[in-house]
Order: sequence, then structure tokens, then C-alpha cells
Amino acid sequence: MNNKIITIFNEIRDIPFSIPTSPTDALFDCAGKAILLRKRLEEISIKTRFGVCYFYWDDLDLPDNVKSIAHDKDCTHTFVEAFINNKWIKLDPSWDNALSQKFEVAIFDGKNDTILAVKAIGFFNSEKSQNIMKNQEDNYNNVITDDLARNGKFYEALNKYLEEIRVIK
Repeated sequence: MNNKIITIFNEIRDIPFSIPTSPTDALFDCAGKAILLRKRLEEISIKTRFGVCYFYWDDLDLPDNVKSIAHDKDCTHTFVEAFINNKWIKLDPSWDNALSQKFEVAIFDGKNDTILAVKAIGFFNSEKSQNIMKNQEDNYNNVITDDLARNGKFYEALNKYLEEIRVIK
């Protein structure tokens, strides 16, 4: 079973990360990948829940031309917690393997937490994490429209930068 979980994790992790820049874009940011990972794990009867933390964008090693674009300094980050071997394991498939020359990409061994894609400055408890994700799902168009009004140009620059540094192996 652990090999199947590892395979699923790797497949989702290696979908190129990008932040939607319109409500109709494919959702392959941290939340989108977490939603997909959770769905796939539950299909094979693995109990899961969302984990949400918050971080500062400027803690990421991004070039000045990206960081200098107006954006919210703090942001939430979503990952999955899966109940494996009688304990909750943190799984973060955010950064795809093609970004490994710039970012630390999560490797899942089937039994231990992966690293998080961001330096968390705090975590929401499980109940609050589920509520955050439910609100995002229930109000997606409003949530993304509001977010893009504040951060859209930053996300566009970030996505462009990630495309430039991505190395296909």
C-alpha cells in the first residue's frame, strides 16, 4: 500500500506548480494539488484532512524583480494530512520535481512527514484548516477574484519565474 501512496504523491507533486491568475485557470497551486492528493488518497481508502499554515512570501528565495511587485506579505499554504500507520503524516506536493534546482522538493518515503514547501510561521488547528478550505471551495470565484485584485501581478511574475527555472529531467 505504501508504494501506491508514494506513486500517487509523486504523480501529483510533479504536476507543474502554478498559481491561478484567473478563476478559470487550472488549480495547480498548493490548494489545488492538496485537493487532488486528498481525493486520490481517499479513493484508496486512506483517511485524510487538510492542513493549513501561514507564511511570508518574502521568506521564499525569489528574485527581487518578483518580490518587488505589490503583494500580500503573508499567505496561507495548504497541504494534506494522511492517516498512515496509525498517525497523521504531513504531505506537501506543492513544488514539482522540475523546480528542485531552486526549491527543496518534498520526497515521501511512505511513512514520515514530507517537508513543507514554505517556512510556516504558524499552523491552524484541524477544524480551522477544514473550514478555510470549505470556505475557499464554497466561495471560490469571490475568493480568487479578491485575491487576484491584490496579488494577480505578483502571481503572474511568480509563474513566469517558475517556468524560466523549471528543468525537465
